[in-house]
Amino acid sequence: MIRKVVIRNYRKFRKLDVEMLPGTNVLVGGNDSGKSTLIEAINLALTGRVGGRAFAQELSPYYVNLDATKEYVQALQSNPKAAPPTVIVEVYLEDGGEAEILRGTNNLLGEDACGIRTTPPRL
Repeated sequence: MIRKVVIRNYRKFRKLDVEMLPGTNVLVGGNDSGKSTLIEAINLALTGRVGGRAFAQELSPYYVNLDATKEYVQALQSNPKAAPPTVIVEVYLEDGGEAEILRGTNNLLGEDACGIRTTPPRL
């Protein structure tokens, strides 16, 4: 069961941390509020695919948060070696069972937790 999702620089989300409740969760929001993007990000972390294709095949600036991209372009003016923004999606799973093989602290929150972290190739 997914207990938390952490997103950095993916599409409309510069920074998003979502705690899931036990049981069924329902996403509610207006048009263009990010419901589909959240589901897409979870799918990306779990499968490495977006739109049915491997993310590396779909690599496009469209998937990088616009504000992060603007900051990068500004940083290039003073530092030509500035690192481009990194898209990160982490899905934290409930502890125990088969998820234990996915336990570690290599995550944005530094938690000892079960989960999956995806960092697609940089542009």
